[in-house]
Amino acid sequence: MSLSVDMALNAIAHYPMSLIPANTHLSLRERQNAAVRSEIVQSGIKRFLDCGFDETTTDEIADDVGVSRRTVFRHFPTKEDIVLSGPLASVGQLRAAVAACPANEPPLVCMQSTLVKHVAAQAERHPGALLIAKLIEKTPRLRSRSHELTDAWESALTEGLIDRNPDQAAQAPLISVVAVATARLGARRWLAADGAITLTASINHAFDELALVGL
Repeated sequence: MSLSVDMALNAIAHYPMSLIPANTHLSLRERQNAAVRSEIVQSGIKRFLDCGFDETTTDEIADDVGVSRRTVFRHFPTKEDIVLSGPLASVGQLRAAVAACPANEPPLVCMQSTLVKHVAAQAERHPGALLIAKLIEKTPRLRSRSHELTDAWESALTEGLIDRNPDQAAQAPLISVVAVATARLGARRWLAADGAITLTASINHAFDELALVGL
């Protein structure tokens, strides 16, 4: 089976095991809304895996959770959002992480550590990501959204590099494209191994190979 690398990266980053924030300062209403979102995601993912994404209706997910169809759409405007709207590895987090790298750290090393921490580590924390990745691979609508999200990551990494060092503004887009392409290679190998190796190790190995060719 051909496996999309974009979908692997986004499945890991956007599929949390729980969407309930740990912030104890949230109001009761906010906690209740977060709990409903989490139930919708869990029910939706289960149905998508069992029955197929296109075959599953929003009404079925709503019935499983015990809420109205309107409530599902209020939290998730599209079915794609149920799979790819998790709070992890947001573009803001990626940009901030790159901007915070030590000033003397080479740009690609900064990118590597950022992608490993904010993407690969999520796979090790959420073992269901591989199943979600395969779901996205076989669903054209999810693949398309996944490509869009990964493109947004490239932009965030570029902006983070410029925040860190404005003198690198001209080179930042190329560095970001190379970094994401290298992470995709690591993800491709991780998927081909069906999770037998960790994504962290696979991405790190891909960056090591990049260093060997002098980039």
